[in-house]
Amino acid sequence: MLMLPNSSIVESVLRKKPGLFNQLAAGSLIIDMSSSEPESTVALAGEAAELGIDYVDAPVSGGVAKAETGKLTIMAGGDSAAVERAKRHLRHVGEAITHVGRPEPVTRQRR
Repeated sequence: MLMLPNSSIVESVLRKKPGLFNQLAAGSLIIDMSSSEPESTVALAGEAAELGIDYVDAPVSGGVAKAETGKLTIMAGGDSAAVERAKRHLRHVGEAITHVGRPEPVTRQRR
């Protein structure tokens, strides 16, 4: 379970040797609760899938007050089975856990 301040740090933890992508076995689960850029999250989820690792993007809402009481709201993105697997861990920090679908590639509109 990761809860880091930005995408570059998440990418480093996962990719930079001896990063988690090099250490976790197929069948592992990564729950990323970080404040990340959508493009990075989608790319990391794709890399995890290639390695046979489940990746759930699980940003939170509720701030410090809800975090202290374990009542955060969690928006969980990923494969349905992976989100179900993650819920047993997420229930320790969140009260409302909503599956919001799978990550899709982000496209930017031209101006």
